[in-house]
Amino acid sequence: MWIMWGMENTKHIADQLGQAKIALALGIGVTAVNNAIARGYFPATWYPIIRDMCRDGGVECSMDAFNFKSPSSDVSQPMASCPPKDVGTARADCKGNAA
Repeated sequence: MWIMWGMENTKHIADQLGQAKIALALGIGVTAVNNAIARGYFPATWYPIIRDMCRDGGVECSMDAFNFKSPSSDVSQPMASCPPKDVGTARADCKGNAA
């Protein structure tokens, strides 16, 4: 089975469903759909509507075609509260602030 990524996914979905139909369902212009294809992903907020359109049209709708936020790579470490660099109170645990 061949898996499509990024721009190939968005273009495939748009070609199968039709850019004008996607735009109409979302209440946006066709240019916005074209721009999403050029970027290589649809905005995550479009997912529920495009997912339903894909389901109804028998088109595979990979989540990779959407711009979902990725979880942090290291969620075990709390983020340090660091002052701006120009404050003069550099801390060793702050990225870019060598003590």
